[in-house]
Parts: sequence; C-alpha cells; structure tokens
Amino acid sequence: MLSTLEAMARGGRLSYSWNVAGDPPRLDVRTALLSMMCVETALPLGGDIEITLDQNNWQITASHDRLTLDPDLWLPLNKGTYQSDLSAAQVHFGLLPEMAHEAGRTLTLTHGTDWVTISF
Repeated sequence: MLSTLEAMARGGRLSYSWNVAGDPPRLDVRTALLSMMCVETALPLGGDIEITLDQNNWQITASHDRLTLDPDLWLPLNKGTYQSDLSAAQVHFGLLPEMAHEAGRTLTLTHGTDWVTISF
C-alpha cells in the first residue's frame, strides 16, 4: 500500500501518511481507501492525508488551511447515506456508506476549520 500512495503523491499536491500495521481485513482497507477519496475532494489546493488504524478504529484525516466541504456531500455520511444525484466525480460518496455497511462499520464525520476526519 505504501508504494501505491508514494506513487500517487509523487509530483502531486497531496501527501499521504499510511499508519497501518499488519494486514487488516480487506473490507476495512477498501472502506479506508474510499474514505481517502472523499477527503481528497476537500483538498482542491492540495494538503496532507493521514490514514491511521489504532486497535480496530480507523481515522482518515485531511488537513489544509483552505479546506472545502460541500455539506450536500459530507452531512449524509454521518447518517450512513448519500446524496442521490452524485456526479461521476462524486461517486465515492455513494460507495463509501455501502462499503462501510458491508464491513459492519459505522461512519463518523468530524471537522474543524482546517481538517476533516472520517472515522469508522
């Protein structure tokens, strides 16, 4: 996974930090990657993304001083739902709640002025 994230970040405006030890369940990793795609949309000017697994708790955090959060996309995640008219560039917001449900996980969204975290 580290080599994939390093290749994605090379020459780009995003940096990734994968703080996950061992071999977590495949559904959890897929949920984490979809979460990562969602937080990437909050970083139109670039920024840092940190993926952390502590015990059985995942946190995917994006940070930048110019964070952009579209409430129509982000607020439904706390309810495990999604906006019905997603564009192709937003489809990960529709897939994430379904993948989390399949993995037996509950999504939680928290944010501040310069960060957003998806936890499950």
